[in-house]
Amino acid sequence: GDTWTGPLGGAATDSGNPLGGKGIGSIVIPPGQPSTIYVGTTTALRGYTSVCCSGVQRPVPDAAKWGLYKSTNGGSSWTFIHNGSADASQCTGSNAEFTNQTACSPRGVPTVALDPTNSNVVYAASFARGVWRSNDAGATWTQIHPSLAANTITTRPTFAVTSLPSGNTRMYIYEGNVGTPYSRLFRSDSVRTGTPTFQDLTSSNPKNPGYATYNSCGGQCWYDEFVATPPGHPDVVYIGGSYAYGETGGISNGRGVVLSTDAGVSGTDMTMDGTDETHPNAIHPDQHALVTVPGKPMQFIEASDGGLIRSSGDFVNRSSWCGDRHLSGQALQRCRQLLSKIPSTLAGVNDGLNTLQFQSLSADPRAAGNLQGGTQDNGTWQSGGSTTHWLNIMIGDGGQSGFDATEASFRFHTFTDASPDVNFNNGNLADWIWTADPIYGRDAGTQFYAPIITDPQVSGTMFVGTGKTVYRTTTFGLGNRTREEANRICNEWTGTFEATCGDWAKTGPVDLTAAGFDDRAGGALSAVERTTTDTTTAWAATTTGRVFRSTNINATSPADIRWTRLDDKVAAQNDPNRFVSSVFPVDANTAYVSYSGYNLTTPSTPGHVFRVDVTGPTSATWTDMSYNLGDLPITDLVRDPQSGDLYASSDFGVLRLPSGTTSWVLAAPGMPNLEVAGLTLSPQGGVLYAASHGQGAWRLQID
Repeated sequence: GDTWTGPLGGAATDSGNPLGGKGIGSIVIPPGQPSTIYVGTTTALRGYTSVCCSGVQRPVPDAAKWGLYKSTNGGSSWTFIHNGSADASQCTGSNAEFTNQTACSPRGVPTVALDPTNSNVVYAASFARGVWRSNDAGATWTQIHPSLAANTITTRPTFAVTSLPSGNTRMYIYEGNVGTPYSRLFRSDSVRTGTPTFQDLTSSNPKNPGYATYNSCGGQCWYDEFVATPPGHPDVVYIGGSYAYGETGGISNGRGVVLSTDAGVSGTDMTMDGTDETHPNAIHPDQHALVTVPGKPMQFIEASDGGLIRSSGDFVNRSSWCGDRHLSGQALQRCRQLLSKIPSTLAGVNDGLNTLQFQSLSADPRAAGNLQGGTQDNGTWQSGGSTTHWLNIMIGDGGQSGFDATEASFRFHTFTDASPDVNFNNGNLADWIWTADPIYGRDAGTQFYAPIITDPQVSGTMFVGTGKTVYRTTTFGLGNRTREEANRICNEWTGTFEATCGDWAKTGPVDLTAAGFDDRAGGALSAVERTTTDTTTAWAATTTGRVFRSTNINATSPADIRWTRLDDKVAAQNDPNRFVSSVFPVDANTAYVSYSGYNLTTPSTPGHVFRVDVTGPTSATWTDMSYNLGDLPITDLVRDPQSGDLYASSDFGVLRLPSGTTSWVLAAPGMPNLEVAGLTLSPQGGVLYAASHGQGAWRLQID
């Protein structure tokens, strides 16, 4: 691993570089054949921003078609051999959407494996097309198990193969969708030749032992799913899903990971250990992979959205805990069985890993280096000025976060949708106050992590963009309540919730995504920003390319606020009609705007970075500053007020446009080519922060 050659398969073009621009699901090399490589590819995501997810591009438009590729010369050249059909030639074109696929997989091949006794036998699972087998090293293919939902793009099968003492090959398949049909486990004890017969081992009825593997990933099997069997132990099988929400403390411990030692007939719950009935150690929701320690089939190391966790390899019987769970009859009996053999200890093994997926970072205007950051499924964190130790100040999904202009102890964070919590005790976990009743779940299409900011000049004022428009509060969201009263009623942990929590009010009389603004209707708000040079001007943008400015954002009545559209609408077409990934206001009349997506999909309106100069009440000049960026989706954009340099984030790190030049360059050495969802400038100047989607937070000295 000290030196590498590649990338094998190269960049994203259809001729000569087939692996670029796609997801890599599996890599398999036959024993004794180091130059032969099978690679399963799937659709991939590009342009993932801090608000997520309308701007995400799937598929990448210039990538080769997805599916299974084979090389016999160590990766110098590749042949497309399979994508969920008997005839690979049926899978024509590049990146055709599902509606254009009559026989092939709509998302490609995430799982590939070789038969443990004959490496010329290749197995492949493809989205919505089930599991296939080739007995001649990939030349011809036969479907051996159909898909649960052949016309549904989110149906994903995964499998594991193992040798039986008889010499036959056993296969376990775990497959699910978005909830219907429910996920389940299948097994066949002879899959290497002929037409295998698979047994459905799962039951939706708690009276049956097959309930252990019932619907363990709910609506997320396209994302959270695995099946694994340790070599030499064919009757031992682990299955993983997201989490059986609602079952924890009830019939199970969540069934995120289930172990069966009788070939999948029954199982016990590995999700929580037996250390403490009230506060056990537990596996994080959303499971992705599992291996067992060699020679120890009962000791596993498991990967989830929470990183890595390791079991002790020993078990305890905690069926007695079920007696405190208000269960009876068959549910009580199933609980006792599921908890009869659970890990004695689970331990996190994340020390040294820097794998958090930061969505965005916010910087304290008073304390240099004090940051907050929201992370995918791992809560909101605060650095306190440290570069090595962060405090988890809220659990769950972490979206936007922020500080107040003058109130030093104030913090806010969000989960998903428009969900701001506020805190007047420096982010102390016990003191979060829910304020989102008027906006949470209100507007269809609201981004997964809705854009929300505090006013950089006016204390207590906050703005949020929903699926339709911008909402405002001038009271931290508390309305006419005192902080003590708001905490009594709306505290996340102890609130009575006897009344509405939050006083957010719609700005202006017209929804910003409505058809009344001519073209580019629909979508949702993707950006809301305030300039630091006054208290009256705000900017907003939508996922369909509309850009607005308000010059009376501080109006006493929110209904009196007016938004004026500044993008070029139907006539001039000088700006892209694509997802606006960021707006960075310089002052009341100038802003920089970035776009996700690809020029290839909108050739009449190219460009990813623009300067906008207001020239009249309803007009502006748009200057394309993309220059040498190429067709690269931009996820965020900021401008250093000291130097005038622009910084742009992308799926491949951060670029800089030095002031007065026309050539984008690497911002600085040291950062790998990683996906950066958001950029934040230090209010004190001289430092740029980057939120990476998978390798933590980054810092760059820019003065």
